[in-house]
Amino acid sequence: MAARLAGLAARSRPDVVVASSPSMFLGPAGLVAARVARARFVWDLRDLTWEYGREGDVLDGAVARTSLNALGRMMWATAKGADLIVCATDGIAAAVRERVRHARVEVVRNGIDSKFLATFDPSHAPAGSGTQVLYAGLLGLAQGLEVLVEVARRAPDLRITIAGDGPRRASLESLAEQHGVANIAFTGYLAPDELVRLYHASDVLFAQLRDSKLHSATAVPSKLLEYMAAARPIVYGGSGAAANLVTTTGSGLVTAAGDAEAIVAAIRRAATAEGREMGRRGRAHVSSLPSRSEEMRRFALLVRGLGQA
Repeated sequence: MAARLAGLAARSRPDVVVASSPSMFLGPAGLVAARVARARFVWDLRDLTWEYGREGDVLDGAVARTSLNALGRMMWATAKGADLIVCATDGIAAAVRERVRHARVEVVRNGIDSKFLATFDPSHAPAGSGTQVLYAGLLGLAQGLEVLVEVARRAPDLRITIAGDGPRRASLESLAEQHGVANIAFTGYLAPDELVRLYHASDVLFAQLRDSKLHSATAVPSKLLEYMAAARPIVYGGSGAAANLVTTTGSGLVTAAGDAEAIVAAIRRAATAEGREMGRRGRAHVSSLPSRSEEMRRFALLVRGLGQA
C-alpha cells in the first residue's frame, strides 16, 4: 500500500496528501507518499485504534505487548510528521496535543447527512408485541454486547435486534444459543434503507462502550447522532464524553457499561412517554448541528489552505 501510494504521488505531484482512519495504516502510508511527492501531509483521525488496543484484553504476553508498543511508536511518529491533524472529537484532539506538542490540530466533527436525516420519520413507532430494542453498528470487543444477551435472558418480554457485523458476531450468536434466549435476533449487515425501516420499528436504541480511560476521554460513537436523527430514546452503557452527550442533550438514559439489571430498568423507563420526549430532544439536537456536508466543506477548506500556504 505504501509503495503504491508513493508511486502515485511521485507521478501526480500533489500539493497535499490526505489519509483518513480507519484504516490507521493509511496514516503511515500517506506520510510516505507525501514525502515522496514533497507535499504537505494531512492525517484525518477518526479514532486512536492503536491506543485502544493497549487498554484492551484482546492480546496478552510479551510478544503482544512488544508489537503494540512498536505499533504505537509508528503511529505517533506519523502524527509528528503530519503538517495538519484533523480529529473527530475534542477528546482525540486533546490526546494528540498531549503527545505531539507542536502539531497543528483541528477538530472536524462527525455530522449527519441532511438527506439521511430527512429519511427518518420522527413519529413514534406503532404499538407492537413487546418493546423493540435495537443496537446498530459494529459488533466488536469494545462494544461489550454480551450484556444484551443477559438483558434478553432477564427480560423475555423485550424484543432485541442486533444489526451489523464484526469480529464478535459469531461468539454473540453462540452465547445467545447457549442461554436459549429466543427474544434476540441478529440481522448482519443491512443496506441503509433496511436499517432506516428497522429504526422506525424500534422503541429504544442501545449503545455501549466498555469502560476504559481512553474511550471515556475520546470516543463519541457517530451512531449516537444517527440514533438521535431517528428520534428514538437512547440507552447508553458507559461513561465519559459519549455519556455526557446523551445526558446534556436529554436524548436518553445512561447506565454503567455491562450492568444488565440497570440496562433493563433504563429500557423500560425509555419505552414510555418520557422516552418519546427524549427522542424528540435528540432529534432537535442533531437537527441543529452542522451537516456532514458542511463539516466536510470545512475540512476541504483546511486542506486547501494548507496546500496554498
